[in-house]
This record gives sequence, C-alpha cells and structure tokens, in this order.
Amino acid sequence: MKNNQKILVTIGTFAAFFLFGTLDNLKGPAIPFIIKELGINYSLMGNVLGLQYIGFFIATLIAGVAIFKFGLKAILLAAFALSFSGIGLTAGLPVYGVLLLAFLLLGLGLGMLEIAGNSAIVLLHNKKKGMFLNLLGSFHGVGSMLVPIYAGALLSANISWRIVFSLCLIPIIMIILYLTLIRFPKQEKTKADPIFTLAKSAFYPEMCWYYVAIGCYVAAEIGLASWIVEYLYKIKGQPLFYSSISLSIYFGLITGGRILGSVIVDKIGHLPILFWAASGAILSLALGIYGPSQLGFFLPVTGFFFSIIFPTITASFTNIQKPNIEKYLGFLFTFAGIGGMIGPWLIGVLGDLLRLSNSISMLIVYSLLMMIALLILQFEKNSSAKE
Repeated sequence: MKNNQKILVTIGTFAAFFLFGTLDNLKGPAIPFIIKELGINYSLMGNVLGLQYIGFFIATLIAGVAIFKFGLKAILLAAFALSFSGIGLTAGLPVYGVLLLAFLLLGLGLGMLEIAGNSAIVLLHNKKKGMFLNLLGSFHGVGSMLVPIYAGALLSANISWRIVFSLCLIPIIMIILYLTLIRFPKQEKTKADPIFTLAKSAFYPEMCWYYVAIGCYVAAEIGLASWIVEYLYKIKGQPLFYSSISLSIYFGLITGGRILGSVIVDKIGHLPILFWAASGAILSLALGIYGPSQLGFFLPVTGFFFSIIFPTITASFTNIQKPNIEKYLGFLFTFAGIGGMIGPWLIGVLGDLLRLSNSISMLIVYSLLMMIALLILQFEKNSSAKE
C-alpha cells in the first residue's frame, strides 16, 4: 500500500473508533428519559441493554470470519449501516418492541466495528501494532468521555433524547461516505471456515491463556467503572461530587495512559509491559480498597495502569504463530465481553451477601488471575525461545 493510502485508512479507523465510543455510551445519559417516556421499568430497560450485548457477542464471533470472505471495507461499512439503523430506529420509532430490535442492531454494528477496527490496524501496522492499537483505544476513550458532556448538555436544555440520538446519525453518514471513497489495502479473500470448524482450532493452550487474561482484565475494568462511585461514596465516605468525578478521572487516565503507552509498548515488549501494568493495577487497587479513606483516590488512578492492557493483549495475541490469526480475534473479544458481564455482576451479588466493602476485593482477584495468565504466557514464550 502507498503511504498516503495507509494514512487515509488509519485516519478512517481512528474516526470509526471515536464514533464507537460515542455510540456505545450514548445511551447512559438518555436511559432515565427513555424509561420515563416509554413508561417501562428497570427490568424492561435491562432487556434492551442485554440485547445490545447479545448482538455484540454474535458479531464478534462472525466478523473475524466475514472479514476474510468479504474484506475489511465491506465489514466496516456494514458495521456503520447496522449502527445507523439502530440509532435511527431508536430515535424515530420509540416504542418498546422497536427499541429491542434497535439495540440488537446497534450491538451487531458495534461488535463488527470492534473486530474490523482492530483487524485493520493489525494489517496496516504489523511492526508497530502495539503502538497503533493503544492509539486506537484512546480514540474510543475520547468518544466515551465526550458523549456524556454532549448528551448531558442537550438533555439539560430540555432537548428531547430522540434529537440527541438523531444528531448522531450525521457523523455516521459522514464516516460511511469517507470509508466508501478511500481505498483499502488489498486483502486475500479466503473461503470462510464455518464457525464451529474455526472453534476447534481456537482453544489450544496458548490462546486459552490470552482468553483468560483479557476476560479477567475486562471484569476488573468494568467492575471498577460500575462500582467506584457507590464504593467511594457509601464505603469510603467521600463526598458525592468527588465520588462521581472519580469515574471521569478513571476514564481520563485510561485514555491518557493509552496515548502514552503507544510510545513504549513495542519498545519494551508486550508481555513484560503487561506484567508491570498488572502489578501497578493490583498495588493501586490494594491501596484504594484497604488503605484509609484518604487513599481512595488510588481507585481512579488504577485507570492509568489499566490503560494499555486491553490493546496490548490484543497486539500480543496477534503475534501467535498461527495462519490468519486475525480470524480468532472474535473469540478473544467474546471472552472480553463475558468478563465485562460477569465482573460487575459478581461484585454486586457478593455485595448483597458480604457487603460491598468486602466484595469490591474481587477487583484484586480478577487482576491477580490476569497476572497469572500473563506469567504463564511469558514462561511459555521463554521456554520456546530456549528450545
């Protein structure tokens, strides 16, 4: 590929992930207004959110195979077409049955975007994929940080949540036009293996330890994001404003850490830097949880150590010496999604049984399990090098 073409595709992928973060977190500020207008309860709204994750999981399983059959460009365009349909239906036909379908379509679109965006970076920047995957994640983080400000400002001005959703259709159309006009790298299209055939070769030991590592990491990341405000406010006795702003600081440090990490991850090595990041996260969690209330600020600081872990695990996974390893990214991200569902749920369940002051320690358990998986991968890598 010519260098200018590579730059154009990289810009498109970064813009796509900025929109990914925006669309994925648009629902948060709007949920109270959706519930009120549609007259539904929390359980029914939970069904809507659950369908989005079901769509996401389905997409992550099939997108890796579909890329090799139809190409990256086609899958990226399909991802945004599905996202456009989901956002458009939500805004245009706000009735409960349509809302279920809309969030399923949105989940399918975001899941395809997750796989296609990461695959594009791996294909384009194989020598510096750790750096570029961290930068890619930082664009998702910026979108996630800005969308609550955008939505909150409009909703606070008594502008309908449907208009808030509708306005997001404009950048989706713009990115579709951009992706349509630029040339993508030539990619050999192969006969797609059936998902069950692919699954047979997706679970040999080295790959499984990556699945454990990323699942435990996401359980810790989403678990902390879900419970940090409640924990700091109710257990540590911090002011509500500080407890709330801690969540923004947490995501801000994740984003900033990924930008910084993009410079060093490939120089230090993926598995070594993952080990040190995990160590820092465990120390920060321990100080924030077991230390006095004055040390509660270490909980949002954990975001800095968490920042590089997801994209760097992804980069390290694609180094596995296996033909067309990109096909298996769907399995990696599926386990990430499972971790995201189980992590905060288990803390909540144990919180009812043991109190949140005790169940929050599951964050350290998740991080320790991740570190064990990373140590096993490093040990296997060192053993292979000696042989």
